[in-house]
Amino acid sequence: MHAKATHFILSICLWSAGWALLLTGCKNGPDQLDGVRQMKFELGYNLREIAWSPNGHSLAATVSSERGGTQVVVLDLDTGKVRLVSGVVSESSHGPEWSPDGQSLIFFVPSTRVSPLGGGPVELVPPYNIVIVDVATGKMVRNLGFGSYATWTADPNSIIILGQGECLEQVPIIKYELDNNTTYEIGSTQGCIAESADTLDASSQGILIAPGQDGLQLLDISSGSTIGTLIPPNGMRNSVWSPSGDMIAFTVGTSGSADGYLSDPILLASSDGSCLSNPLDLGSRILSIDWSPNGTELIFATREPGRVYFLSLINGVGKDLLDGFRQKCQVP
Repeated sequence: MHAKATHFILSICLWSAGWALLLTGCKNGPDQLDGVRQMKFELGYNLREIAWSPNGHSLAATVSSERGGTQVVVLDLDTGKVRLVSGVVSESSHGPEWSPDGQSLIFFVPSTRVSPLGGGPVELVPPYNIVIVDVATGKMVRNLGFGSYATWTADPNSIIILGQGECLEQVPIIKYELDNNTTYEIGSTQGCIAESADTLDASSQGILIAPGQDGLQLLDISSGSTIGTLIPPNGMRNSVWSPSGDMIAFTVGTSGSADGYLSDPILLASSDGSCLSNPLDLGSRILSIDWSPNGTELIFATREPGRVYFLSLINGVGKDLLDGFRQKCQVP
């Protein structure tokens, strides 16, 4: 067990699935734990759906706007500067995700309906859904015009898009080739799940994590065949592949202590979803999580405005998590 200060008080949280917690700091900030550091950006809102750039120098995220919607920003990890990438405001934008070369971002911008009270007919303005934006200029370079969520594969020409539909309706999981606009259906999921799919991610080995009815389905992108299923012990919030594609990091639904404190533990899973680590409780609600490009850290955002945390996997509590996972699941 690790702590940076002698006054750190260990507080055990209840875990609804009955698992033993690897560590918990229920009434202390995550950075009070060994191997956790933080960075604060000048933002009045919390960060969601963070994505670490391939070169390791930037983060992309969605943040709330003063008009009540969401906007996509890029945060410079070297200077601390924040730059607006998309001025398109929406109540339910998803993403963003980096292209493999780090030059573009792909994200979801729902179409906006014009109210008939304005005197004209109801229409969609503009017909956005999945868009691709140049990071350097902030300009939209592609408007695919459909889809509810998207992620890039290891191939810069290939993306994965979830379709749209009603809650009980099956919607396609689509592989989309950008150079010739060719689409291939590689699977399906339910509409409501697709619309909130912060679990969609493609590995460097060509395996897709996609939402399923009972958990996460692991699909071979080239063939569409199912190679495994990841069933979390509680409601899953988000999941991401390691850069090497040999493990998955994810957070699960809330655990709480007797006094009502809430937190979202982090777990690791094997590449076929069959083996899970013990949960690591860092004492915070975790809104988003991602791996560093070199695989040595996990970054996560909490409800604290503008603040992100970095969990080292080579020392401290993060190393304990990884070492325990490797021993339990026989992952090298």
